[in-house]
Amino acid sequence: MTLMEAPPGRPLNRSTPAPRELVHRTALAEVLLTDVRAVGGHRFTAAAQWPCSHPTFDRAGDGRHNPLLIAETLRELGICIPLQYYAVPPESRLLIGELEFSIDPEAEPRARHAGSEITCEVRADRFRPVEHSPPRSLGLTARYLADGREFARAQGIARILSPAAYRAIRGRDTRSIGPAPAPGSPAAALAFAPPKPGLVGVAQAQDVLIGMDRGGRVRLFPADPYHPFFFDHPSDHIPGLVVLEAVRQAVARHLAGAPTRMVSCELRALRFTEADPPAHIAYTVAGRSCDFEVWQDGALTAAGSLGFASPDGASAVRRHPPG
Repeated sequence: MTLMEAPPGRPLNRSTPAPRELVHRTALAEVLLTDVRAVGGHRFTAAAQWPCSHPTFDRAGDGRHNPLLIAETLRELGICIPLQYYAVPPESRLLIGELEFSIDPEAEPRARHAGSEITCEVRADRFRPVEHSPPRSLGLTARYLADGREFARAQGIARILSPAAYRAIRGRDTRSIGPAPAPGSPAAALAFAPPKPGLVGVAQAQDVLIGMDRGGRVRLFPADPYHPFFFDHPSDHIPGLVVLEAVRQAVARHLAGAPTRMVSCELRALRFTEADPPAHIAYTVAGRSCDFEVWQDGALTAAGSLGFASPDGASAVRRHPPG
């Protein structure tokens, strides 16, 4: 596998967003990356602009950004780097296999008038190349810095599939499947009214991602199937960031609206989580952390853990999931 390095010496672009097709976003306003540079040895330096305000995310009272921006930045890096530097064809499907991050709340940037300029130092590894062809999977490890100070780390593994390989795995025509169940479907009949936004720590009803079934179990049930952040582009399955936020909302509801600001997460996507029927979110809360599993049609589709900041904003100790 050959790394296609860019000419050295050019400073990082921090003025304009990266092309939408390099991060698989439809709305230009949702693109966080502005530039990615190869620096040698499968290492990269990237620039991102985190907005001062966002319609989906209420910032913390002290100006900190929503932690999902860490996961979204890594997702964009996991698409941009393979497409731009590893000769991955643009029609390829890139899927999150694993994702984790941790935050130092005391070092986090505070949003100013124009947002926060983020620098990412990234290492690519754990790829399984075939000689003279694009990789089949790629692991990324990233350090996040603001004003030269590290405040978070993240890592993930992406699977890279050709359209034919993706169709073979899915076993069906994926082109006409929407991001959420249609009205009148079994999924729509299954859920009651979603919880009130304040109970799950969001500002608007369209940001709610869970509902309750007749047995009182939490189901993954997005209120807005065309949500501008979570479903910016069509998908034939539930994205990993939606799973993370749905679990956080389930815990917030369980804690009756108590603060549930993520400071760490681990997510393992074991298989596709479909939109219909709504997946069941099972979780165990212990102190400021929880372990979770996502089940659908009797199969485990995702598992992991979340860690939450304590009421004073300090980081909670992570409790890793068993096994």
